[in-house]
Amino acid sequence: MNLREEISQFKPAPHTEEASVAVQIKQLSLSFSLQRSKEPLRVLDAINLEIRNSEFISIVGPSGCGKTSMLKIIGGIIKSDDANAELLGTVTVDGVTTVQAKAARLFGFAFQNPVLLPWRTVRDNVELPLEIAGYSGPDKTSRVSDLLELMDIRGFAQSYPHELSGGMQQRVNIARALVHQPKILLMDEPFGALDEITREKLNLALYELHRVKRTTIVFVTHSLREAVFLSNRILILSKRPAKVKALLDSPLALKRDENTQSGKPYLDFLSQVRNVLFQEEQKK
Repeated sequence: MNLREEISQFKPAPHTEEASVAVQIKQLSLSFSLQRSKEPLRVLDAINLEIRNSEFISIVGPSGCGKTSMLKIIGGIIKSDDANAELLGTVTVDGVTTVQAKAARLFGFAFQNPVLLPWRTVRDNVELPLEIAGYSGPDKTSRVSDLLELMDIRGFAQSYPHELSGGMQQRVNIARALVHQPKILLMDEPFGALDEITREKLNLALYELHRVKRTTIVFVTHSLREAVFLSNRILILSKRPAKVKALLDSPLALKRDENTQSGKPYLDFLSQVRNVLFQEEQKK
């Protein structure tokens, strides 16, 4: 069964009050040492958060508040032994350290700038994680083909990165992040380089993919509309050093489509998120 058939036949699992925890964050603080300053740059301040298995959680907040840094800590990219970083608190993924989780390939990454190998075609770039993991045969071919179709890049399978627009390169990047079916997908503004029509299309594709595959997704975005459409929960951070301002559960129905953003529940939730995010500025 291919991905589109899975989507058409998918029936959501019944809601349960308790969900197992994919990522546990306790008292997470982060500071960076700066060459031209005696005082460290405080980025995150005592963040506590539980990310549930199979949920889609978005992180929003002012520019420069540490959203991307938080994502990189979860993914084991920023570590406690980094020379210029002071990292306090604990982060565990499935009960192990982030470094162990990264080594076990529990993560897929789709960050702002796609880093594609210029000597490999689109198909070959998407296949790379499967090659590293030792996959071969029909399963490998099927996974890649499904994602190329889903991301609307199947016609460019034999093209090279330099032949693609920035938006097309980002779609290849996202397909590559998904192809090895990671337990947790970490995404940092993955649609920021895309035009509005393509962005909305990929929002829908990502949401349907999440409903079917139930991959835990941690998603950083500056777009509140995008966060509200996609998320089960939204984490709102304050300005730097970032604290948790709010953690909001989405009131939207499980099934969302191109009409969701014109409905009252969506617009009311969007207004709520905006009010929380900008309440400090509104008081001034």
